[in-house]
Amino acid sequence: MSYLKKCKPFYLALLMFSSTAFADIHFNKFWVPITLNGNYDSFYYWFEPQFRFVEPAAFKIPSKPYFPYSPYVIRQNSIFQQFLGNIAGGGKIHPEWILWFGQTLTTESQDAIQSSREEYRAFQQLTWDHTTYFGIRINSRFRVEERRSLDFSQWAFRMRERIILNIPLTNNMAYEISDEALYNLNSVPWIDTTAWDQNRFYIAVVQTFSDNFAFAVGYMNQYLFSREQQLNNILYLNVRFFLPT
Repeated sequence: MSYLKKCKPFYLALLMFSSTAFADIHFNKFWVPITLNGNYDSFYYWFEPQFRFVEPAAFKIPSKPYFPYSPYVIRQNSIFQQFLGNIAGGGKIHPEWILWFGQTLTTESQDAIQSSREEYRAFQQLTWDHTTYFGIRINSRFRVEERRSLDFSQWAFRMRERIILNIPLTNNMAYEISDEALYNLNSVPWIDTTAWDQNRFYIAVVQTFSDNFAFAVGYMNQYLFSREQQLNNILYLNVRFFLPT
């Protein structure tokens, strides 16, 4: 056991290096979602504005067989990168299952070509929430999105699955670990990613202050399977409100 503990930094470094080795672009980002959950009798609602920032940087991208340009530079000059407005409502179809319908409006599409800015999404999702005998909470979110760039007429369809583990440390503190895979169901001119859109791995500490308020801070590793593959390190800060029923 002591040997494995000593090797943990090595395994982590190897994982980060292997991910970075296959990416062309690397950004440091800061995401701040503000989550509001609640229900009125059997109706559940969710509202979440997200503010996303990025470190200004410039990257020189080498030419590739499928992208036969001479090396060129990609620049990110603006600190404020993206705003997302999410809203959804749903109802329980089983004690642990909720069916949701919602929509999202974004100021810029991260996986789209540069001329595509505002994006509208309608989505349907199914969530499963289960607590084990050991107090570990497992949450699954399966979502299908219909996406429309306001600059293009074609609709893009995407499927995404996220698994979250919430592991209690104390009565009001827990580890949270999740992974989310996003997959494009069709190909449209304004989307720059492949069939695999992106993957997001996340680990955080959650502090619960009351039945109505919690706070999570952690790290997210975001990998975009775009023409110039992108690996982003994200500081993730989530403010959570739970309205009384």
